[in-house]
Amino acid sequence: MEQEELRLQLNELKNELFNLRFQLATGQLENPLKLKGV
Repeated sequence: MEQEELRLQLNELKNELFNLRFQLATGQLENPLKLKGV
């Protein structure tokens, strides 16, 4: 992969992790195992 593709993938994963943590904190996370997959 090129460096730019890796950077984009990293940003997407960081956003997904942020959203999952936010859902966990507010009690809206349906599947807590999703956190381990990120």
